[in-house]
Amino acid sequence: ALDMFIEMHNKEGIANCFTNLGHLERVLGKLKKAKQSFQKSLDFYKELQHKQKIANCYQSLGVVEGDLGELSKAKISFQKALDMFEELQDRNGIAGCYQNLGGFEQSLGGLTKAKTLYQNALDIFIKLQNKEGIASCYGNLGSVAHDEKNFVQAKILWIQSRDLFLAIGLTEKASIFQNGLDHLEKQ
Repeated sequence: ALDMFIEMHNKEGIANCFTNLGHLERVLGKLKKAKQSFQKSLDFYKELQHKQKIANCYQSLGVVEGDLGELSKAKISFQKALDMFEELQDRNGIAGCYQNLGGFEQSLGGLTKAKTLYQNALDIFIKLQNKEGIASCYGNLGSVAHDEKNFVQAKILWIQSRDLFLAIGLTEKASIFQNGLDHLEKQ
């Protein structure tokens, strides 16, 4: 498909192909290639001035940069995405950025800031009735509670996360939190 869009000089089609390629490369663990694909996609979307897709690309770039350990770059990408999602009033995008920034802060030991970001995301997902987002936030907040050695709160939140993921049929995600609960029981 990419070759066809290149031959047709269809910049949006090319950008979409690079975005899809970036997601596939990330899943396959080819993180440097994924980053290159997202960057190419971003360049085309900037040329097309497609703000929603530019914001999505920054979000995806931030995730891959985080995976690569390029934390300062990831934070910049997430902040650019957040700024654009706020300008676009895209509440799902804003909540996703809060989650990613929360993960970034948590990885650096900024548990208070991470908790605030995760709670902000949760508040938005509740208003949007986005059950997957809600379940994810419960899991993230549970992880912060675990890092704070508040194992009772971690258990409560992980149960909420697991049960909501199960209720919406996302058993693989539910199993992540079941594993956390199993680990807690062994302590």
